[in-house]
Amino acid sequence: MEAIPLRLVAAAALLAAFVAGLASRWRRRAKYDLHRIPGPSAYPIVGNLPQMFSWKAPRPHLKVLEWMKEYGNIVKVSLPGVGGYHLFVGDPEYLQNNVTGYGGNGMPKSPFYKELHKILSPVPGSSIFTSPEQDDHWKSVRKGVAKAFSTAALKDAFPRLVKKADELVRLIRTHPSAEPIEVERLMLRYMFDALGVVGYDIDFKSLKDDRHPGLQALEYCSTDVMASATNPFRRLVKWAFPTCKLARDCRRMYAQIYAHYDRMLAELKARGTPAADDMSIGACLMRLKNPETGAPLDEARLLQEIATFVVGGTDTTTHQIVWVLLAIAAHPDVQQGVVDELKASGVFARIRKGGVGRLSYSDVMGLSYLGMAVKEAMRMFPAVVANVIRSVPSDSVRVCGYRVPKNTVINICPYALNRVPWLWDDPEVYDPERWRKAATVEESRDGTAPGKGAATGGGWAFSDGPRSCIAQRMALMQMHLAAAFLVANFNIR
Repeated sequence: MEAIPLRLVAAAALLAAFVAGLASRWRRRAKYDLHRIPGPSAYPIVGNLPQMFSWKAPRPHLKVLEWMKEYGNIVKVSLPGVGGYHLFVGDPEYLQNNVTGYGGNGMPKSPFYKELHKILSPVPGSSIFTSPEQDDHWKSVRKGVAKAFSTAALKDAFPRLVKKADELVRLIRTHPSAEPIEVERLMLRYMFDALGVVGYDIDFKSLKDDRHPGLQALEYCSTDVMASATNPFRRLVKWAFPTCKLARDCRRMYAQIYAHYDRMLAELKARGTPAADDMSIGACLMRLKNPETGAPLDEARLLQEIATFVVGGTDTTTHQIVWVLLAIAAHPDVQQGVVDELKASGVFARIRKGGVGRLSYSDVMGLSYLGMAVKEAMRMFPAVVANVIRSVPSDSVRVCGYRVPKNTVINICPYALNRVPWLWDDPEVYDPERWRKAATVEESRDGTAPGKGAATGGGWAFSDGPRSCIAQRMALMQMHLAAAFLVANFNIR
């Protein structure tokens, strides 16, 4: 029997693969509505990755806003290697009722968060931030640390934060007047220290040491983990070339940040059983029990939760306060309004004339105009541009009326959501007065937002629903106090 030519075999295989691909595509189009969802054209193989991400400075939020303005309140984007199809949704009512909602109305977190876990621990697992589901461990941690963010706990921690803010001002005054100050780096050092003294009663002293190893590692790893999570090619380079500079630097810096967490846990353990009235984050974490066994959490779990609050309470809060200061500096009338309020309330005199010891939590958090200036900066310049990434749990779920496959990613981009014209009047204008109707932060946990698109104070900056940022009240306290001290002492420009 004569052998079949190899060319015919190859041609038959290609034809079979082509037919199978067409059949699969036809079945997929018949079952789902992905092809009906508007969005930008995608390239073969790489999808929309080239439009969304770059190697050093990805700015996906700008593209999402551009596409939302063009395509409407749901946009389909193809991101191979970063979750596949992403649906960016600009309908707050749908999001609150179906994505971030309470009870059975919320969706699980996307596997994307597994990529972020590396900055927390070298051990696989999940923390209050990265856990896909609201499982028993998540509920136990959330409930256990909630006291750390109560008004009573924040008032107790406030004097320690005031001392740090005063130290920040004194450090700035020693800086040569002719030289500019790198505000972002300085605020990173301040927030790192503030998180330590408020959350763990540990002074990291990075305001005294601008090369603090823990802070250096945190700064490097925060950048790398986000760049690697959103850029599959960066992950590929580190995997394929383990001896390249990028891979070597990553190994060194991640080891350095893990060592910082280890030192924190060692100090907490050395203190023994926390006092009953100690409501700090560290004390609350040390009291946690394993919901399955009733035993104290093991070290691996504790370290992951300690790290979660270090990362979340330093990096994001730093970037947010820098944007707040930039917005105030760019609008002299707003800066003057803040100064006038500080003077009228007596806070200005206490900050400037050595009365910081008499400054209270309520004094600062009751500054309504400062609160509006902060919220408006958070609306326009949210520190986290994609803070809710959820995964469709089953094929039976419709997203904004469209049938989509299980595990399709639902992405909320606060930057875009806070600037689309169908949700906000004059969204590109920095206008603190739009928040005039909102209650002061002291009176309301998250502030009642005036815009249709605002879920929480600052418009989605802290996410929404049961998985919203548990530390948002602490973050607001830190930002309000820092802004008050800096505006009272300096002309920001």
